Amino acid sequence: MSTTISVTLEQTNEIIQDATDGSLTYRVTCKIVATEGLPLTLFVFDVLRQLFNHVATPYDIVTYPASLSDALSQGVDFYRLSETVREFTSLDQAVDFARVTRARLRTLVADTPSTLETFEGTQTYTYTS
Repeated sequence: MSTTISVTLEQTNEIIQDATDGSLTYRVTCKIVATEGLPLTLFVFDVLRQLFNHVATPYDIVTYPASLSDALSQGVDFYRLSETVREFTSLDQAVDFARVTRARLRTLVADTPSTLETFEGTQTYTYTS
């Protein structure tokens, strides 16, 4: 079985200067705007803190719901959304977050077809003594 998987990420980077003290904040916004073979909700958030935790894995996609309210009603620790916004006081941290997020999405796209192909289908197992 051949499965086409694709993700289109819109990433916005902003530098925000505090009007009071002049300090800089580096904001990275990542939004999944289109997918094929996957849901749009690929960013996993922690229910308790309601903060971004990681880019979803195939396991996360089938395990965690796509809303906080569903996660609360199901009693699970995580939920998925299509967008995450992170702010950093260091440019290096912001650049690293943006790079790692893109890399993890590429890994998800690369791993999902083999995960599906390995699981789906009929296998015959023979056990003898």
